[in-house]
Amino acid sequence: MQSEVQIYHPTREQKSIRVLKTALRWGGRIVMMGLAVLVVAIAYLSHVGEPSSASSMKFEGFIELPKDRILNIFDYMALSDRTIFVGNMLSGSVVKVQLTNDHGRPLATVSEQSGAGNAHGIALIPNEDKAFVTRSGENVVDVFQPSSLNLLGQIPVADDADAIIYDPASRMIYVANGTPKLATIIDPEKLQPVTTIPLGAEPEYPAADVRHGLIYQNLRDTNEVAAVDLKTGSVVGRWSLAPCVGPSGLALDPVQGRLYAVCMGSSQVVVFSLEQHKVIAFLPVGGKPDSVALDLELHRIYTAGIEGVMTVIEQSGEDYRVLDDIHTHPFAHTLIVDPQTHRVYLTYAALLSAPRIAVFSPKP
Repeated sequence: MQSEVQIYHPTREQKSIRVLKTALRWGGRIVMMGLAVLVVAIAYLSHVGEPSSASSMKFEGFIELPKDRILNIFDYMALSDRTIFVGNMLSGSVVKVQLTNDHGRPLATVSEQSGAGNAHGIALIPNEDKAFVTRSGENVVDVFQPSSLNLLGQIPVADDADAIIYDPASRMIYVANGTPKLATIIDPEKLQPVTTIPLGAEPEYPAADVRHGLIYQNLRDTNEVAAVDLKTGSVVGRWSLAPCVGPSGLALDPVQGRLYAVCMGSSQVVVFSLEQHKVIAFLPVGGKPDSVALDLELHRIYTAGIEGVMTVIEQSGEDYRVLDDIHTHPFAHTLIVDPQTHRVYLTYAALLSAPRIAVFSPKP
């Protein structure tokens, strides 16, 4: 005898309730996972430990910087007469670090100038008490006295003012404006813009070639470097940086005629010959590099990236080799080299804790 089997068919309302319960269950899991990731990220950013050991560098200690906000991230650095200037991207302040000791643990006197808008690049004019800082949030370049940090004036510029340098050949200030894809040229005596130069792509960091009177400019979205002539106000050359993806920081070796560009998208540094107009070498470096600095006397290249790795490279003629990948701190992406002491200064971002500069010296 066969029994009749009844098949259950849920109603539309029951189906909706089941789907809702499943969505809520998975939504809860996603929220919990997100909270766990957030907690780990907060702990990672707020805990500031010493960098990893290295065979090529000695960690000498930290210089503590002002804690303006809960989160502090710093951008470009400038160095002159044993004094470092660095801009706080979030609070808008410019921090002055007067270095006072060459031996033992690093000592410094720290002062600060507040300002509106995001502080990015800082340009110093040699032998003059005048400096310039880009403020992208306000679309201005502030002019201030390095000695006192007193504000001298403001210069309106195009949107997204980022990197800035002083060009000794033309005696002009060069500003890279990212989103508008142009450069603004400023007369530092008259404190006003002279002209803008279309670049045709988004500029990152530039470098001044005093010997040939050119500015070399990284172009992020086209993976190129451009040569800009300030006398004619035009781009006079563009070359590929392949295999570089997303060029950011740039440094110039005027003696050997080479550019060093770090590539955030491909985590590389490429060596570009100014004579051959092509990349002649490339190496992998720490994750998402954003800045590069040279010690010409010691033949070393230093890079730093937002994933918290400082890479040390040694050059010998045409050969390059990585000496160390030093693990530092997330968003420790800006560094500078003191050519006199050969010390390397690296800014640390900080969440909840105080930001700081890590100080390294090269080992023999």
